[in-house]
Amino acid sequence: MQESYEKAMNQAMTYLGARARTVKQMEQYLLKKQHDERTIARVMEKLIEYRLLDDEQFAKRYVQMRSSTNGKYLLRQKMMRQGLDGATIDEAIGEIPFEEQVSSARALLEKKMKGDEREDALRRAVQSVLRRGFSYDAVRAAADRYKEEWTWDE
Repeated sequence: MQESYEKAMNQAMTYLGARARTVKQMEQYLLKKQHDERTIARVMEKLIEYRLLDDEQFAKRYVQMRSSTNGKYLLRQKMMRQGLDGATIDEAIGEIPFEEQVSSARALLEKKMKGDEREDALRRAVQSVLRRGFSYDAVRAAADRYKEEWTWDE
């Protein structure tokens, strides 16, 4: 029993060594390694106690790292796939200010436009940024600000 626990804990620590994980990811990993439920529960308890697994911190870091290239909707979808619960995701995503979303959307718009000053190019760029999960309001505000700075070719 103790040997099984130590083996599971070593495997969990190795798995955490590559990058941060969610509680669900760790549970699935240990199940895949064919550990029994009692051993998994003990390992999970210790990892959470030592704060090596913390879904709230994971979500916050995830949002910080990816909010400049992904909108709230796409971030939510990706974090759900990681095994985070809705309340944790809402809290992490709620910390992204609207102005930050607009500036991130604007940066993506500028990248997509590549100096093309036509309305149809802007329309395509807006659609591309919307597919990155940004809200319509944020993308519209970014596009409006972008249009203010250019003289458009018809």
